[in-house]
Amino acid sequence: MQKLHWCHRVQEYGVHIHALGGARMRGHTIFMGGLWVVAVWAAGCTGSEPLDSDARPVLVAEATLAEVESSRVFPGRVQAIGEVRLGFEVPGHIEDILVKPGDRVAAGQALARLDAERFTIAITQAESAVASAQAAAVEAETAYSRAQTLFARDAIAPAALDHARSAAETAQAQLRGAQASLEQARNNLRDTTLLAPYDGLIAERLVENFTQVQAKQPILILQAYDRLRISIQVPEAYVLSLGGDRERRRQLRPRAMVQFVGHPQRVYEATFDEVATSPDPSTLTWAVRFIMPVPEDLTVLPGMSCSVRLRGADTAQDSTGVMIPLSAVIEDSQGQPAVWLIDAQQQLQRHPVILGPIDGGQVHIVEGLEAGALVVRAGHSAIYEGMRVRAQEARQP
Repeated sequence: MQKLHWCHRVQEYGVHIHALGGARMRGHTIFMGGLWVVAVWAAGCTGSEPLDSDARPVLVAEATLAEVESSRVFPGRVQAIGEVRLGFEVPGHIEDILVKPGDRVAAGQALARLDAERFTIAITQAESAVASAQAAAVEAETAYSRAQTLFARDAIAPAALDHARSAAETAQAQLRGAQASLEQARNNLRDTTLLAPYDGLIAERLVENFTQVQAKQPILILQAYDRLRISIQVPEAYVLSLGGDRERRRQLRPRAMVQFVGHPQRVYEATFDEVATSPDPSTLTWAVRFIMPVPEDLTVLPGMSCSVRLRGADTAQDSTGVMIPLSAVIEDSQGQPAVWLIDAQQQLQRHPVILGPIDGGQVHIVEGLEAGALVVRAGHSAIYEGMRVRAQEARQP
């Protein structure tokens, strides 16, 4: 549009220059220079370039009709697969808790520390006791060796030899006890640092810094975080469709697609894990649980809600529906799913849609699009409402 405006201005300017050159201008150079400017600009305006040359090229996909597998949606809840309450093996005064709820931790990572001063002193005392016991053991062993020599020469009575042997054995036992105490003191010092037993997520912090705690008193709750359990409640008909044999249920592996609140454009696949053997007495529905990996692009915590779309045996027959690439789905200002739609004027409109089942890289559009519509499938961050674009089909690999 800007270029068209300048073309009209140049044409008007050319007419003006021509009039001046014919009627008033005396300088031949000025007259020819004016004609040269007009000629240059006119060449740009009368060329073969289309009027929409300023339109931005975008990769598009056409909404197509395809067979859509029937499904049902159930509200779900995220659960931790396993959790453990962590505490120090020794009593003491908490010096520092190094993590907070929601932190992801790795196996062996330090989580909290006790004041270690008294444990360091205990090691020093234990080392001193070991040194004394070693000296006593050496002295007792020397005395026993001398008693053996004297007994061989009939210089001492058997009772004296027995006494020397007993003293040496007692000294050795005391040395072993001192060494064990030293090892225990060192273990206690190591136990003043609480370590994560496995990769996981800090679910809860039970005490604060500078608290006096007892041995094994829980201070943190750690949940396994390599996988998540998704639990839903389903009606009896769906449970019956899975059959009564657990192995058969696993073989059927009903497909579950999970979406989390606020992020409807992100869909994750979960695999069947188990079904409850008895219903909830208040709702008469059965708990069905699925397992899914922890998303890398989204923070999901136990207790969060989600929606689970199931493709099970009790659903209706498959039907035909509109499909588009999953990469074409964006979020609107309210966090709801939408697409960039190209209208008849080759301008972009952000258009809300309702998502259905996902099949590979394609998603079923339940509502909001008709077959044949063109949607932008890539480069969403560089476009905006009302932008003029030029559609380009993605190259086939």
